[in-house]
Amino acid sequence: MKTFDLNDTWQLKGKRENTESEYSINIEAQVPGCVQLDLSRSGYLPEDLFLGENILMAEKYEEYEWLYERSFSIDELHENVYLVFEGVDCLAEYYLNGVILGKSENMFTEHEFSVDGILKEGENTLAVKIRSATLAARKKDYPIRLLSSHNPDGAYLRKPPHSFGWDIMPRAVTVGLWRSVRLEMRDDIYFSQVYISAGSSDATLYYALETGGAMPQSLEIEIEGKCKDSRFSIKRACKLPYGRWRFRIDSPQLWFPYGYGESNVYDCIARIYENGIAVSEKEFVFGIRDIVLDRRDPDGFDKGQFRFLINGVEIMCKGSNWVPLDAFHSRDAERYKTALSLVKDIGCNILRCWGGNVYEDHAFFDFCDRNGIMVW
Repeated sequence: MKTFDLNDTWQLKGKRENTESEYSINIEAQVPGCVQLDLSRSGYLPEDLFLGENILMAEKYEEYEWLYERSFSIDELHENVYLVFEGVDCLAEYYLNGVILGKSENMFTEHEFSVDGILKEGENTLAVKIRSATLAARKKDYPIRLLSSHNPDGAYLRKPPHSFGWDIMPRAVTVGLWRSVRLEMRDDIYFSQVYISAGSSDATLYYALETGGAMPQSLEIEIEGKCKDSRFSIKRACKLPYGRWRFRIDSPQLWFPYGYGESNVYDCIARIYENGIAVSEKEFVFGIRDIVLDRRDPDGFDKGQFRFLINGVEIMCKGSNWVPLDAFHSRDAERYKTALSLVKDIGCNILRCWGGNVYEDHAFFDFCDRNGIMVW
C-alpha cells in the first residue's frame, strides 16, 4: 500500500452559519489542527488562549461554519484509492473535485471514502465543510434531569463532553481536521482487520480481508512473530474473507504489568499470498497474558473483592486518571512523550481513560503495551 500525505497548510474560510452568503474569514490553516488555533495565529483571537479570560473570546465563533480547502497533484492514477481522515471535528461534508464523497458526525473515529472515478491525473481540489456543533446541539430536546449536571449540549454529539465546559476544562467548542489526512493506494487484496489474542496456553488469529468482490480461489495467509528468542511462523489456506485460527506459541514470552515482570510484546507481520505470490502485508504487535477478574469472597460467592490476576499473579493496581492533555486535541500527540514519561516515573501500572475525553491515538496504546501499563 502506498500513501500520499495531505497534511500541513490548507486554506480555511469561515462565516456565520445560515446568515451570510460570503465567507468573512479567509486564512491559512494547519492540518492536523483546530480552527481556534488558526484564528489565534491569524490575530482573530489572542495568541495565548489560556491567559486570563481569553478563552471566552472563542465563543464568538461557535455559530460559524468552516470550509477547509487544498489542492494537490497526482502524477499517475491507480485503482482502489481511498481518502482517509483520521479525525474530523465534527459535523462534516467531504468534496473532491466538486463531487460530494459523504458526511460524518463523529469526531472520535476515522472516516474513509473511495475516490475511484473521482480522483484525476494532475491537479485535484479537496474540500471539507464543517457545520456549527453549537447550533446543532441547540436543535435537540434535553431531559430536565440533564440540566442539573454538566452542560448537556454534547449529549447528542460525538464530541468529548468537556468541549462544552467541565470542572477541569474550559468551554472550547473545537472544530477542525484534528488528525492526519492522507490518500491510500491500496492493494487489490488486503487486511481490513487483523490481530492476535493470546494467553499462555494458546493464541488465536482473527482476520478480515477486502477482496474487491469475488473471493480468489488460491489465497493463503502467513503470520510471523518474534519476541526475544521466541518465534513462530504459520501459513494456511484461506477460503473465506474472514476467519480465525487457533495455534500454539512455543516458549511464550509473557506480558506483565510494570513492577511485576517484563512487558514483552511480539512484533508480528501478516501476509496474504495469491497463487503463491505475496500481494499484501500488515505489521502489528500483541502481548501474551492471561487475565482474570476475581470477585469471589472467601466463601466462593461472586462478590466481596475486586482483584486482577495476570498470568496467575495478583496485581496491586497503582494508577491514575487520564484526562485530556489539551482542550485543543490536535496538540495531544506532541505532549504524549512528556506525559507518559511521568506515568513511569511515579510507578503507575494502570491508567483509567476518562470518558469525557477523546479516544487516544495509537502512540498512547503502543507506549502502554511496551511499558507494562494496563488501560481501563
